Amino acid sequence: MDVTRNGTLGLGMMVAGTLGFVPTALPSSTFAGVVGGIILVVAAALLTAGTYLIGTDVTGRAV
Repeated sequence: MDVTRNGTLGLGMMVAGTLGFVPTALPSSTFAGVVGGIILVVAAALLTAGTYLIGTDVTGRAV
């Protein structure tokens, strides 16, 4: 399987998005309220965009 530049970028975005959930998910988290919400929105956007890039990184019909 050949991974293109978009696939590599998508993988990096997925890792960054997944790691973005960690600070707000910990029980001793100091991120609450607006800051925690912003972090979650950014993490979800990164994860979604990364998943899209990986899913469309094939020739032919996207999975």
